[in-house]
Amino acid sequence: MNDEPHLDMATDKPLTADNVLVIEAPHRIVDNVGRLEVKLDAGGDALLFMGGRSYSGTWQRNEQGTFEFMQSRQVLPLKPGKTHVLIVPHEPPLLKHIDWK
Repeated sequence: MNDEPHLDMATDKPLTADNVLVIEAPHRIVDNVGRLEVKLDAGGDALLFMGGRSYSGTWQRNEQGTFEFMQSRQVLPLKPGKTHVLIVPHEPPLLKHIDWK
């Protein structure tokens, strides 16, 4: 983030993940302190970074409550290992929130 690696607080080593799933979800401020309500049951647009590639699609939650990445109405299985999920507001659109190289 901001051209700096995310570091593990215990080891000071960069965090790694086999899958990075970026999902958009409606956010709403619920009080004057600024606390947010994030709707995580409706699905929406998503990006998946896996194996050095990026994939556009949508996300949903399955019956167990796990996030699933979808392309053409089919679940795209994630690579076994660590998955990092980033949740961004649905407004502005997903691609306005991220920049990757």
